[in-house]
This record gives sequence, structure tokens and C-alpha cells, in this order.
Amino acid sequence: MGSVALSDTQLGTLREELDKLYARTLEELRLKVADSEQWREFSDRVPADAGDRSVADELADLNVSIADRELGVLRMIEAARDRMRAGDYGICVDCGVDIPFERLVAYPIAERCIADQERWEKTHARPPTPTL
Repeated sequence: MGSVALSDTQLGTLREELDKLYARTLEELRLKVADSEQWREFSDRVPADAGDRSVADELADLNVSIADRELGVLRMIEAARDRMRAGDYGICVDCGVDIPFERLVAYPIAERCIADQERWEKTHARPPTPTL
């Protein structure tokens, strides 16, 4: 099944958008890793009280969460590229309808049409988790 809705020009535009998103995401990931390393070096040299150590732990956890999210986006970009190569890019994975070009420009890693995405989000929504 291949998409007839996207022209070669549109696919080229979307390929460029995926490349830009990949570069931005990778840079954000590199910055988070660098921030973590700088904080670790600082915290290893400076004697810290329990409060400082607690803040350091929270920052480390936050950086891990952000890094996990960024890695997830990189995986989604690779999946979109795979769909492009297979000729399935721009086709909803749930219902098989064409995803509008405008949606793909705004969110080039989209796998679903708007209706199915909304349904998926309602079905897979996580309840809020308590924090400190």
C-alpha cells in the first residue's frame, strides 16, 4: 500500500523536515548529556549537604527523563524514515487513510490521522503520577 496523496516534492519537503527535527533533537540530547556531566563534575568536587545532594538527584532524574524523551523522538524519526522507504509514510497506521500534508509538515513523525491520534491518546492516557 503506497500513498498517492503525497507528491515527490512534498516527500522531499517532509524528508528535510525529518532531517531538521533529527538534528535539533540530537543536539538537545547532547546538551542534556553535557549538562549532566558538568553537574556531576561540580558535585563531585564540592562537599554537599543533604539539600544540595537532593537537588542534584532531582536534576539528574530530570535529565534522564528528558534524554529518554529525546531518544523516543529519534526512534520515531527513524520509524518515519522507514515508512518513507516502504512507501507507507503519510498513511494512518490505524485506519489507512492519508494523513494531510499540512499535519505532516507540522508533525513529520505523525503515524495517525487526527481522529485516530485523539482516540489513541484517550485510550493510552496515563493517570497523573504524584510528585514531591
